[in-house]
Amino acid sequence: SDIEGLLKISQKDSGTEYSIQKDDYNYLWVVLRDRDFDDLVAGVHMVSQTLIEQGLGTQLLCAVYRFRGESTVYWIYNFKQGSYYPFAPRGDKQRDQSLEFRLRSVMEPELPMEKDVEKWYPLWGMPL
Repeated sequence: SDIEGLLKISQKDSGTEYSIQKDDYNYLWVVLRDRDFDDLVAGVHMVSQTLIEQGLGTQLLCAVYRFRGESTVYWIYNFKQGSYYPFAPRGDKQRDQSLEFRLRSVMEPELPMEKDVEKWYPLWGMPL
C-alpha cells in the first residue's frame, strides 16, 4: 500500500519503526515507535494525511501517544473532534479519572483539549 511504502522510507530516514496490526475489535492500527517524539509526530501526521488524501479520512478514529513513567498514560487525538484527551487505564477495564483530570489541567494551555468528558472514550485492547 502507499502507506507502507511511505513508512519504509520514513523508517530509513528517521528510524521510526512501524507495524500494522488488528485489535480485538478488528480495527486496523498503524503502530509507530520512535524515541524522538518529533519524528513520531511527523510519522503520525504523514500516515493520517495519506489516508485523508486517499479518501479514507472519515474512517480515521484517532491517534494515540503512549507515555510510560510510574504508570502508563495515553494522549488520544480524536480526528473527528479535532481535540485531545488523556486516558489512564488501571487494572481490568478501570481508569484513573483523577489522574486524567490532572493531566488535562496541565496540558490545557498546550493542546486543544476535548471539553466534553463524555467524549473521553476509553480504548481497551490497543495493540500498543
